[in-house]
Amino acid sequence: MLRATESEKEIPLPSYNTLHLDSLSAGKEITNTLLFLQKKGYWEAQIERIFWVSDTMKVFIEAKKMYRWAHLDVSQIPMTALSMMGYREKDFRGAPIDWEGLQLLEERLLEYAENRGYPFANVFVDSILIKEEGLVARLRFEPNDRIVFDSIAIAGNNKIKARFLSKYLQIISDAPFNQSLIDRSSLLLNRLPYLRVQAVPKVFFQLGRAYTTLYIGERKASQIDGILGILPNQERPDEVLFTGEFNLHLQNILGVGIGLTVEWQRIQSESQRLLIGYKQPQLFGTKVALEGYFSLLRQDSTFLTLDRGIVLSYRLSAFQELGLSFSARSSNNSLLLNNIQQQRETPIVSDQELWVYGLRYEYNRLNDFWYATKGYRLQLMAELGDKSTPRNPFLADSLWVGISEKSLQFGAKLNGEYFIPMGKKNTWLWRMQWAYVDNNNILFMNDLYRLGGLMQLRGHNQNEFYANFYGLLSSEYRIFLEAESYFFLFFDYSYYQMNVLRRASYEDTPFGLGLGISLSTEGGIFNFVYALGQSAQNSLDFSRSKIHFGFIGRF
Repeated sequence: MLRATESEKEIPLPSYNTLHLDSLSAGKEITNTLLFLQKKGYWEAQIERIFWVSDTMKVFIEAKKMYRWAHLDVSQIPMTALSMMGYREKDFRGAPIDWEGLQLLEERLLEYAENRGYPFANVFVDSILIKEEGLVARLRFEPNDRIVFDSIAIAGNNKIKARFLSKYLQIISDAPFNQSLIDRSSLLLNRLPYLRVQAVPKVFFQLGRAYTTLYIGERKASQIDGILGILPNQERPDEVLFTGEFNLHLQNILGVGIGLTVEWQRIQSESQRLLIGYKQPQLFGTKVALEGYFSLLRQDSTFLTLDRGIVLSYRLSAFQELGLSFSARSSNNSLLLNNIQQQRETPIVSDQELWVYGLRYEYNRLNDFWYATKGYRLQLMAELGDKSTPRNPFLADSLWVGISEKSLQFGAKLNGEYFIPMGKKNTWLWRMQWAYVDNNNILFMNDLYRLGGLMQLRGHNQNEFYANFYGLLSSEYRIFLEAESYFFLFFDYSYYQMNVLRRASYEDTPFGLGLGISLSTEGGIFNFVYALGQSAQNSLDFSRSKIHFGFIGRF
């Protein structure tokens, strides 16, 4: 039993363990309790007596006098630093003396100094006096020599340029030394797809300058791959349908992080998709990155959509990025209306032009670009478009009643990923996707989002579902066989709505489940995925299972 008294007043004590196997363990508990009291201002706390009753040790501790703060002189400390450290005068005037709180204040002051060019600063308390009203002391701060960054040296086999990494990490020559930039550099470097951190960075100081050495190796990130898909042929049940995909991703061109992307997919027998993209980080040596892209989607004989756009993004901090986008989209449905003069209802697709302005935000705390095992990422996007829907002169005017030629169209997307470590070799991935598009006048089929396929809703055909709104929740448990190879089980569940031309809204909750494996080899990555899917139109049937396999060559 532990009890502390001061003038017959019981003093709160920390929670403690009352059961001990031996007297040595109990003695440590008593010592910890005394230290706790002393840290809370009872400097003279001591053991009054100890005695045994059978197998129970009874301990009485006399707390004696509580010492309080009369005044802590912080006049030497910059007011900006005190404000950032959360200093409050009332904590040091009449309050019980809490040495842990004072130590925390000192640590924050040292951190403030080392992140502003003074890594060798000293902080200590002196001029301590015990008066009638309490303790009086002064907090001293000695900044010592001011240090600035010098050059970055790169140790390891890689093609990256030091100037690029200097701006990426914000470790810039002649800027004040900042320890936080060094501490977070490994995390930021691991988020680059073409680099691998081999050891923590080292810093040495000479003549007022800090020299940083980064230990990084090259990671094969550029890739070329093709994937063959085997799907049941809906039109001919006795046959299968082969689909194809080709991807080329070039990373770190010229050693300055430039990226080039070419993607081609044969989604269905008569449908194709093409994407060409370019990314230029650190535009003109700034924190601004430039992206440009061209996209083509041909949906069988229904419509052809072109999308061209640029994105300017700015790094707000090490983990945050804000972007502005502009795109021009056009869609053509001339292939659809073969018997146009016999059309009796408004066509579900329409020729249109759309000029879109967007805002993007990303927060990224993943610990690796390719093989994240912990952390999270959040992406937000909102778009507003000026839409032009010209009337087809071959269609009756009655089919266009209530449809404006000019309108505003709004779209929004939310993507999130959260990796939960499950021991040393396993991780649990939760992924959420949400998208919404709306037009006060009308939505056509070629305005809608597409859902389904290997990258979104596994177990279903690529881009099988059309939606003006959808939500997708994916759960994937990964068992790592080695650092870059893993086996996984997954479950994808979605809800979507399709509302076209203000006709009856259609909704469904398709889901997919299955397993797969990703094996890393010297030449690239082998992927195999087996998936089953269910929707309102199709039951969960092994005869409709989807098998995706391919090899991603990295160089």
